[in-house]
Amino acid sequence: MKIIKKSDKLTLKKMMEMQDASDQNLQADTVKSSAPMVDEQPVVIPEPREPDYIPFLDNPPVQSVGNSGWQVSDIWRDIRLDSFWD
Repeated sequence: MKIIKKSDKLTLKKMMEMQDASDQNLQADTVKSSAPMVDEQPVVIPEPREPDYIPFLDNPPVQSVGNSGWQVSDIWRDIRLDSFWD
């Protein structure tokens, strides 16, 4: 069996024909297509509602006791119930 080598000119000519055919198809498709129809829908304005969270500006963050030098036992001693009765 012998391998037949195609000449470069023949291959190039075939490629140019295919490209021209595809260009013609693209041009035919663009001519046939029309502008898409867009349905106009009314503008819906959502009603403002209360947020599901507590806004930051109304309730500033509480300072943590973590690194302030206070011990938990000191805090509990200050807010013990029996200190209210004295």
